[in-house]
Amino acid sequence: MTFLARARTLTAVKISVAARNGAREFECGPGEKILHAGLRSGVELPYECSTGTCGTCKARLVSGRAESAWPEAPGSKYFRSEADLLMCQCVAPEDCALEVGIALKEREAGVPSPRALAGVLQDFRRLTHDVVAFEVKLDAPFGFAAGQFVLLTVPGIAGARAYSMVNFDVAAERLSFVVKKKPGGAVSEWLFANDVEGARLGVFGPLGH
Repeated sequence: MTFLARARTLTAVKISVAARNGAREFECGPGEKILHAGLRSGVELPYECSTGTCGTCKARLVSGRAESAWPEAPGSKYFRSEADLLMCQCVAPEDCALEVGIALKEREAGVPSPRALAGVLQDFRRLTHDVVAFEVKLDAPFGFAAGQFVLLTVPGIAGARAYSMVNFDVAAERLSFVVKKKPGGAVSEWLFANDVEGARLGVFGPLGH
């Protein structure tokens, strides 16, 4: 067992999710989003955007305590009670029991489990006045299927942003992106206004069904 794995075992909390077709349990590390922990553990929790917008990952807190990094997330408009939460935005400081109103699917054979890693932004170039391209050189090889996406996190900017890769490799060492500027978008403004070459980014994925 690696040092990081031992640390997670010592500090992780237990998450139980009751669905229409039974319950699933998994461990969630400190500061780790509940959705990420479940997907990393092979539990096919419901999601679409993974960024707090769509509300697909809504769950009801039955017991324990969960804390949201973005209480005003657009997906919260689908809440029906104060016990509702978005798993993509919440961390669990203690053991939690949740309930989702659907049956959970089984992960298809051969589909890689999402995981957290990091990489360095390289080969940044402007294609037009409002479109840029760049690559993220990963710390470890990364497999994904065509059409999937990842969440990128930028130091100093709250929250993750979803971006689809424009390359494909079953064991990619680099992820390639083409991004159009979104006025007012924090990460978009960061990409277009700063010297971003060499910045370290957080990566979580692959995501997408």
